Amino acid sequence: LVATKAGDVIYERFYDRLSEAEKADVRAAFFQASHGARLEDGRDHAAAYKGARFVFVPQSDLIFYLMGSGDCDELAGVE
Repeated sequence: LVATKAGDVIYERFYDRLSEAEKADVRAAFFQASHGARLEDGRDHAAAYKGARFVFVPQSDLIFYLMGSGDCDELAGVE
């Protein structure tokens, strides 16, 4: 997911089949984690969402969010 620092979604892609409510829950977790973080360009951050991990990286006015899922959770070892 790519969003502005103000929270406007520019692009998102979910590879798992999620309902709109589940997608909204993921977005909320992303935005909640980044809202309270000290955002420095290019500095990566890690956070938890249920049983998964995700990372986000601010760059200029954008924040890039990435979360692994299922058997292909490469982000689980990020910390």
